[in-house]
Amino acid sequence: MLNKIKSAIRQSRLYNKLVFIKQLRGKLFDLKHNIDTASEAELGDLKIESENIKYGAKYMGSDPKAIKKLFEGFKIKHEEFVFVDLGSGKGRVLFVASDYPYKKIIGVEFAEDLHKIAQKNIENYRSKNQKCENIESVCIDAAKFEIPEDRIVFYLFNPFSEKVLSQVLENIETSLAENSREIYIMYLAFFHRHIFDESKYFEVADASDWHILYKSVAPQN
Repeated sequence: MLNKIKSAIRQSRLYNKLVFIKQLRGKLFDLKHNIDTASEAELGDLKIESENIKYGAKYMGSDPKAIKKLFEGFKIKHEEFVFVDLGSGKGRVLFVASDYPYKKIIGVEFAEDLHKIAQKNIENYRSKNQKCENIESVCIDAAKFEIPEDRIVFYLFNPFSEKVLSQVLENIETSLAENSREIYIMYLAFFHRHIFDESKYFEVADASDWHILYKSVAPQN
């Protein structure tokens, strides 16, 4: 049923118009900052060694304008947090996040080809608004990514299916059980939100038609 809904949305004229606008913004963003994040990529065309490839989604860069709007409304002491994009692709979200003084910014990507492009983009990126230059892309399956012990802001733009998302959340919950701290999860295109809604470690802090922000809480017995 969910696949039918997705298909109907993608075939609509409005959807195609919005996709065109988003792609144009992405290309302009790349030109402005001397990077390459705009072109899409199917997983079958990429070098991926993880068995979870069948649960991943094609690479599509997030709309830079939408990301900026989301980040502008997110008020925290950025310098106390590590920002982690799970399914970071070529790194566009990492660069938008670098306009804020995060302690560190990490992109997690399991496709080696996209990871290498992200590394090159990190070297080439230039912006007068950049406040965090400590940016890193790591090539690893998100389900095997070791959760940092810091306070964290996770960003997910529907990067993978329910199976992998459940494992990622389990890893985060285990980390929280061992070291209670503030963790936020920005979840966009929230097709599997029930996974987070059912967690005893998170509650909804904010929401809109296109995103949900979860914040860690002390679990109730």
